Amino acid sequence: MTLRLRRSLVRIPAWLLLAVCVLAMAPIVWWAIRPLPQSPQFAVEIGVAKPSANSTSRIDETAIPPTALTVTLRDALFDEPPAPAAPPPPPPTLDLELIAITGNDDHRVAFVHSPTVGEFLELKIGDITAQGAEVVEVGKTHVLCALEGRDIRLELAP
Repeated sequence: MTLRLRRSLVRIPAWLLLAVCVLAMAPIVWWAIRPLPQSPQFAVEIGVAKPSANSTSRIDETAIPPTALTVTLRDALFDEPPAPAAPPPPPPTLDLELIAITGNDDHRVAFVHSPTVGEFLELKIGDITAQGAEVVEVGKTHVLCALEGRDIRLELAP
């Protein structure tokens, strides 16, 4: 039997066998190298109807909007609703007015006025005010204080 099959294959020309193989492989090669479909084409391929300019489309009143669906799914997955974000705390303020700065580069002293108390104070680096602010720097035109982890800058009035 194998001898008879070999003799019949010998009678078929080689170019004909090659042509049959190429034609058999052509659909597979075409499918492998074709570009991926774009979204409108993909919608048509999966059977989703694209609205045309001439067609009158009706809105499905029973459809759930995506936002409502998202909220429903979130409520089903999580027990409690998310807490609203708390606004950031207001920056701390000092009830002080910078009046004057005296001294040289090595040792400066700032004179400040507290309007609510009505006192005049002398501040130098390391002093702590009545509100709990520590004097960090006394410059030529400013005083830098640290209060609640934030820096507060007092400037001389022009």
